[in-house]
Amino acid sequence: MTGDEKLYQQYLAGDETAADELVARYGDTLTLYIHGFLGDLHEAEDLMIEAFALIFAKPRPVGKQGSFKGYLFRIGRNLAGRHRQKHRLRLLSLDELPFEPKGEVLAETPFYGKERKRQLYKAMEICRVM
Repeated sequence: MTGDEKLYQQYLAGDETAADELVARYGDTLTLYIHGFLGDLHEAEDLMIEAFALIFAKPRPVGKQGSFKGYLFRIGRNLAGRHRQKHRLRLLSLDELPFEPKGEVLAETPFYGKERKRQLYKAMEICRVM
């Protein structure tokens, strides 16, 4: 049994400081690991807390699953996967719109306006130099 598993067993026996030690050891790295899946640090922090809560809520056979760290990170990965699936953006087809978009309003209109201004200022700069 490694140090992590001993700390987990101590927590299960009622030692709250053992849980604090495990969170201190793996909280930040688990958050960054989950962040790699989600790209959202705040959600990753929430899921890190949820992963620890799942492990601490009731005794789990961590030793049979491998190391405590591996078990914790597997829970984090599963939570991240469920979160991504639940919050996946659904693409909207133009056929599903309840209205017809106006023809004169294009998505590119702001871009073209900015580009036209950029070219105008560049031309004015060239004329000023001559």
